[in-house]
Amino acid sequence: MNLFLYLVSKNGLSRFVGWAASRQAPSWLLKRVLNWYIGFYNVDLAQVKKELSSFPTFNDFFIRELVDGARPIGEGWLVSPVDGVVSQSGPVRDGLLTQVKGKTYSVAGLLESEEEAARFSEGSFATIYLSPRDYHRIHSPVDGKVERFTWSPGALFPVNNLALPRVDSLFNKNERWTTFMNTDNGYFALVKVGATSVGSISTSYDERKTNTRQTMTVTETVEGAPSFARGDEIARFNLGSTVVLLTEKRCEGLEAIPPDTYIQLGTSIA
Repeated sequence: MNLFLYLVSKNGLSRFVGWAASRQAPSWLLKRVLNWYIGFYNVDLAQVKKELSSFPTFNDFFIRELVDGARPIGEGWLVSPVDGVVSQSGPVRDGLLTQVKGKTYSVAGLLESEEEAARFSEGSFATIYLSPRDYHRIHSPVDGKVERFTWSPGALFPVNNLALPRVDSLFNKNERWTTFMNTDNGYFALVKVGATSVGSISTSYDERKTNTRQTMTVTETVEGAPSFARGDEIARFNLGSTVVLLTEKRCEGLEAIPPDTYIQLGTSIA
């Protein structure tokens, strides 16, 4: 099983899947693929803004918009940035986060910075997994300014229950794009983690996309520190994955979410 996981983690496979998902296929073929996908994963078409026939590629459907009002943005400082299942949440302990029961990984490894990790040493975290049926646009969970980002190239292991118990520090091994924000309630990090078959991660504030043969970690200040309100679109998974939320201060609401809780974009957390 471990050999299988390492084989599917290769970036070339995911680049091919991303390339294929972005190609314009014959309409009859795309229709069959989409109908199978919708039925298999029980996708709710009533919430999709466009007609099914209007999507030219599979990836266009995957990053589909929802109808207006489908995800009301709740009150409070922090809301869920995505639809997904909260797999883990809790306080940061000794610079470590919980991957699964009995397995941890370091904040410094996730952010690729001891200095950044120190800012979250007394904070809270939550990990949210997006399944294939979920809406895959990512929205800002807080009102804040994007100060900088870190793009960390890496492998693309699956992020499901098959891989998480078997691959040590999986989230620190996978490719990821971390957005650092300043808010009225302290520093905040939104970590977008790639996975097997993720074509790329893209953001609203930078033109680059992940999974491009980049080999060196990139950390940059974002010019003008653009502001985002809770609910503003900030990124996309072009084929799906996981987000990790990190707060500088303890956030009891975030820590109190039970494992395997399904939440939707806009759900008030704190």
